[in-house]
Amino acid sequence: MSGNYTEEFPLLKKLLRTEAFRFIIVRYNHYSLVEQLEADLRAAYPDRPVVWDNAEKTNFKTLIDSFLELQNGFFFVKNFGLLAKDETTSLGEITADMQTENERRQAITAGLNLRRDKLAKTNNALIILVMATPDELIVRSLRKKMPDLWSFRSLFLDLEMDLKTEIVDTRPVDISDRLLTEERVIEPSEFEKNKKEIRRLQRSLTKAKEEDLSLKLSIYPQLTRLLVENGVYDKAVLFYDEWLESVEHEEDRLDILFDKGDALVEKGQLMPALEAFEKTLVLAEKYELKNKVGLCHERMGDIRKDLGHLDKALDHFQVYHQIEKELLKQFSDDLTYKNNLAISYLKLGETNNMLGNVEKALQYFEDGTNLFEELYDSYPQNVSFKYDLASSHLKRGGTHSALGNLEKALHYFEDGANLFEELYGSHPQNVGFKNGLAISSLKLGETHSALGNLEKALQYFEDGANLFEELYGSHPQNVSFKKGLAISCQNLANIFSKKGEIEKALSLYKKMNGLAHELFESYPQNVDFKNGLAHSYSNIGNFYRDHANDTQKAKEYFQQCYNLWQELVTAYPDYAEFQNNFDWAKKALEEL
Repeated sequence: MSGNYTEEFPLLKKLLRTEAFRFIIVRYNHYSLVEQLEADLRAAYPDRPVVWDNAEKTNFKTLIDSFLELQNGFFFVKNFGLLAKDETTSLGEITADMQTENERRQAITAGLNLRRDKLAKTNNALIILVMATPDELIVRSLRKKMPDLWSFRSLFLDLEMDLKTEIVDTRPVDISDRLLTEERVIEPSEFEKNKKEIRRLQRSLTKAKEEDLSLKLSIYPQLTRLLVENGVYDKAVLFYDEWLESVEHEEDRLDILFDKGDALVEKGQLMPALEAFEKTLVLAEKYELKNKVGLCHERMGDIRKDLGHLDKALDHFQVYHQIEKELLKQFSDDLTYKNNLAISYLKLGETNNMLGNVEKALQYFEDGTNLFEELYDSYPQNVSFKYDLASSHLKRGGTHSALGNLEKALHYFEDGANLFEELYGSHPQNVGFKNGLAISSLKLGETHSALGNLEKALQYFEDGANLFEELYGSHPQNVSFKKGLAISCQNLANIFSKKGEIEKALSLYKKMNGLAHELFESYPQNVDFKNGLAHSYSNIGNFYRDHANDTQKAKEYFQQCYNLWQELVTAYPDYAEFQNNFDWAKKALEEL
């Protein structure tokens, strides 16, 4: 990662070679640095245990008891910067509850300061984590509150990630029915190298003794990350399960369950993914991790949408939106919360679009785009903000297309495509950027086709199809890439059909139908795949009616799409698209 981590970590590693008391202050500007720090310490010192506490929730007795019970280990205390200041109202007043909270904070800092000598008799490293702020007020305040302990300071690490170049929210915004992912495209040579590393980690895991828990816990995050990056989701899920069985503390299960849920979604297993996020939500609420609660609702909303439960999806997205709004109000300088709030607008817009509330959806998309533009204008080199802005342009364009404003739609699609092209050009191994460019090509092709510009449309569709062929080829377990390829086949077939190239059109329609069949048969609960299969039947029906003059075959295919859309309308009456599609199939059969 860019920044100073690679220079700073060796200093800490060298300091900790000798088992003795260490008081280490870590100031960081992005939490992924803390996660990297823990993983590297576990790998460097697999025999030394790691314990976590949270200054936001603990009390002094719990903290000191846990620290003294630890032997020759690393004791992390997150959110320590919270202890630097007292809680007050906006008017500077202190309520009774605030007074209780302030006393808890003061007890921790004063208690640690008074027990400096007792702490120093241990062989533990006390590592306090402080989020970086524009000035040093927090660090200065903590130094005043704990002057004796501060004099024992062994090391001050100021970890900095270059936020103008690194992705802030590592999970890209989901657009076009979950056709985006954060993984990288793995080139053949790199894939072979990764396979060797995966095999090495698996062997290390097998050799690790049952009692060597710290070593196993250092291997699982590396192994699952590599498996997910290489699109091997089934094995990743198996190791997530092993990892879950190995962790000792309930709170440690939270992030593992969350990542497992993401892997299951990429694999198309919606119900197991929903269960993983529901379990994560219970833990996030128990430990009062508000942002994680919001992200769980966001993920669950996506799954409910794919399952056809638009009302439940909307409920989840509204909760997510409210949580991110509250967090941004409380932490107005935190860019992550502003980014998440913008994402929540896109989720609300997408769901309202599906419910037929197009004007309302457009307003949500515009609100989200405004936030993304603010973020991108402030940090034009930040690839995450650039990515999110590109995604919001596609959403906005899609809504204008639905309203019949094709020229406006084209404008937003072009804006989004330009940004994705720049991102992919700079980061050709990033799957999310490549996928975003592929989706942009489809959107531009569809709009030019509707405007009658068939040659332009064909070029865009071919570009998109080539990208999806590569994506699906490198990640065959990723169902969204398979769906993207199916859509590409359909769009190309439509163009060839209009151009009178009948054999090419029929071949592509049948390829699209085969892919749609495989998706639906593998994941029958995903309403989008069922809808896609119905579309494939309607396209072939149109072909036989309009180009082959075969009324009987056309009727057979129309009947199949009619049956599927009738089932969808009956089961999911809130879906505006399903009703429109069913009405179309009914009319097509009547005309025959």
